[in-house]
Amino acid sequence: PHSEEEAAAMLRMLSGREHQVMTGVTVARGDRLHSFTEVTDIYFRELSEKEIASYVASGEPMDKAGAYGVQEKAAAFVKEIHGDYFSVVGLPVCTLAVMLREFGVEI
Repeated sequence: PHSEEEAAAMLRMLSGREHQVMTGVTVARGDRLHSFTEVTDIYFRELSEKEIASYVASGEPMDKAGAYGVQEKAAAFVKEIHGDYFSVVGLPVCTLAVMLREFGVEI
């Protein structure tokens, strides 16, 4: 979000709804290149205006895609996650590890 108002508007749109977080990853080694997108469904509970205002005032949403960080205070907003939690945080670690093994990289 570019402003606190935009962050609050984003959170209002997510309140009580499902949305998807998509994380793209590309691995390259030599001439080999492989890309994938991990898709995770997130379900927010209904948020009150007071909760949204308090969260926005914390400054936490200002550097986050979607105006929230699931690994921080906004964890209290998430009712359900279907998919890879680590993808929502930023990197689908399990899928990446499998892909790296296919490239001959053991971790």
